Amino acid sequence: MDTASEVESLNSELKSLKEELARVHSRRQFVEKENERLRYKNAQIQKEIEMEEENITNRLNKKLLLLSGEKEQLARQIEQEEEYLTNTLQAQLNELRKEKVDMENQLEQEQECIVNKLQRQLDELRNEKSILKRRVEELSRSTTPRSNVTPSTSRPESPSHGHSQTSRTSDRL
Repeated sequence: MDTASEVESLNSELKSLKEELARVHSRRQFVEKENERLRYKNAQIQKEIEMEEENITNRLNKKLLLLSGEKEQLARQIEQEEEYLTNTLQAQLNELRKEKVDMENQLEQEQECIVNKLQRQLDELRNEKSILKRRVEELSRSTTPRSNVTPSTSRPESPSHGHSQTSRTSDRL
């Protein structure tokens, strides 16, 4: 082959390689720009993700604080209700105890009144018994000297008949 055709072939190949190199270089610039654009976009997305995570964290913290406050408020309300119930029950218990003491005192007074009344009645009956006993003794003394009276005639009007009735009455007392 001749050198001119060889030079021409080499020039053609060189031209083709230069074109290829230009295309590769252009492609490389495009890829580098696309890579840079994607990196920038990735950085933007990363920032947005971080901001969204921060917003979510802040919202969750606010909810957590709100729930903690509600929990504390509920705990205080429960404590207040428990204290109220305890105080109410204690007051009712104290009232029941007072009523019990009052009823016991009233019962004691009523019992004492009944005992006093029964004691008076018993004393009255004893006095009556004593009086009746004395009458019986008096009647029996007054009837003893009149022994010459026949028992059949004296019996119905006799004080001894009264004595047996009085005796039976005093025995019952």
